[in-house]
Amino acid sequence: MIFDEVAEVMNQSSARQIAKRTGLNYTRVYRLQKGLPFVLDYNLIFALEKMGYGIKLIQKK
Repeated sequence: MIFDEVAEVMNQSSARQIAKRTGLNYTRVYRLQKGLPFVLDYNLIFALEKMGYGIKLIQKK
């Protein structure tokens, strides 16, 4: 599930370090680390790209 995968990526460092590196709000990073539901907006996409990750949408067969 995508929530678990994003939480895994966000747990690589402390929430404050990731917030400083990506520009995301500290509380948002904290929620992402806990695997809570999130809104997939441009800020999150760019933050993941800064960390070296991307989100890919594929069609189910």
